[in-house]
Amino acid sequence: MPRSKKELTQRESEELLIRRLQKVPIYQQALHLEREERIAEAIRAYRDPENTDITTLEIAVGVYNILYSTMGHRKKGRRTIANNGGHNRRLNEAAESTLIKYCYHAEESRYLLNYSLITQAASAISRSIGDNKPLGHSWTNRWTKRMVQEGRFKTLNTTLMDILRRTALTRDNIQGYFNRLFDTIKMYNIQLCNMYNMDEAGF
Repeated sequence: MPRSKKELTQRESEELLIRRLQKVPIYQQALHLEREERIAEAIRAYRDPENTDITTLEIAVGVYNILYSTMGHRKKGRRTIANNGGHNRRLNEAAESTLIKYCYHAEESRYLLNYSLITQAASAISRSIGDNKPLGHSWTNRWTKRMVQEGRFKTLNTTLMDILRRTALTRDNIQGYFNRLFDTIKMYNIQLCNMYNMDEAGF
């Protein structure tokens, strides 16, 4: 039985995505370059002593439409994907940037990733670009160590939930929560009139 036009279109779209992943690193794509330019302009404006309009990170991210966390990382010297000192040998630049984006999204969602989940994600990305060979036994461990060295992520030993709750209420954690809240509101353009306060009992 012949396939429907919708099925063919979906398959063609997937093949096109795979070709793009194989050929065009994310840091060479137009949207990424435009974003990097805005980040650079925001940092210059923030550091310019004669600029009396942009005096805080909050103002800079609002004017240049970038995430607060991104601005904070770049202000501290984190390198861009294009200048991160190399890429993983099993993943091309675009595939690795996809894995990094997946990890960032999980982090922002407060979803704790372990080595198994990272391996599954990396394997799925590898298959999407035609690499069906299984990852090496130590691949995820080496990749994670490199990400930690580059300052992208941190690793921790899991512990009991009650211990985490007792130690989680710190100034940095509270500030980090509100930074993520600010980023989420900005990312999805959430209006105050659409925000509600809820707890376990409901409204």
